[in-house]
Amino acid sequence: MTPKILLEQTDLSSFEIAVRELRERMVTYPEDWDEAVMGPESPRPKERLKREKEVYAISRLVGQVPALAALPIKIVHSEEPDFEVLSGTVSYGIEHVELIPQGQAWRRQIRADMLKRGEKLQDWSFIRPAFPSAPLQERSEIENDLRNNPPGPGWVGDEVEKQWTEALSAYVKDKVHKAKRYKQFDANWLLVYDNWPVPILDLPLAGRLAQSQLMEAAAFTAFDTVAVIQRNFILLFSQDGLRRVPLDHSA
Repeated sequence: MTPKILLEQTDLSSFEIAVRELRERMVTYPEDWDEAVMGPESPRPKERLKREKEVYAISRLVGQVPALAALPIKIVHSEEPDFEVLSGTVSYGIEHVELIPQGQAWRRQIRADMLKRGEKLQDWSFIRPAFPSAPLQERSEIENDLRNNPPGPGWVGDEVEKQWTEALSAYVKDKVHKAKRYKQFDANWLLVYDNWPVPILDLPLAGRLAQSQLMEAAAFTAFDTVAVIQRNFILLFSQDGLRRVPLDHSA
C-alpha cells in the first residue's frame, strides 16, 4: 500500500472540520458499515471495507483524544503500522485491528446469497456468545441457523465481561507478536475497533479484567497504549491503568 496523507492541518478550527469530514466520508455509525458502504445485499469488498474502517476508527480517535490532536498535525495511512500521526512534536505509530468474530463476514455473505435467492429471512437475529478460537461454521449450518434464528445459550453472571476480555486479549496478543516488524515511533499504539457481539458490558468490571489480561499478554511491551473504540467510550489501556474517554457522536 502506498502511504496516503489523510489530513494535514496547522489550525484548530480547520482540524476539527477536517476530522469531521474525514469521518463523514466513511459512515456515521460503525454498526451501519455493510449497508452504508456497500448496500445490504452486495458482496463484501473485504479490502476496501477494511481500509474504510481503519480511517473511520482513526478519525474517531484523533477527534476525541487531545494528546493526538496537538498542532501541527499530520495523519498518514500506511502499513505496519496502519497510521503514522505527527501530533505537535510527537510521532505516533498506530496499528488498527477490528475486534469481530472471524466468521462474521462469511455469515453476512451467506445471508446476502440467501436473500438473492428469494428466501425470506428475519431482519434481526439474537446475539449469541462468540469465541475467538471458534472454527468457521459450514455453509449448510449457517443457512439453517439464519432460517430458524434460534436463541443462543445466553450469559450467566460475569460471562459477558469474561468473554469480551478473552476476545480482546486474543486479538491483542496476535498484534503483539507481529509488532516486532513494525516501524517504531515516539509512541506506539494499538487501536481496536470493538465489534464483538455481546450485550451491554459492565465497563468497570470489563476494564479491570482486560487490564489484567493485557498485562499478562505483555501488551505494553509492544504498545504504549491500547485504545478500544466502543459505542459510547474510548477505553485507553496502558501500563498505568485504564482511562475512559466519552465518545461524542456530535463532534
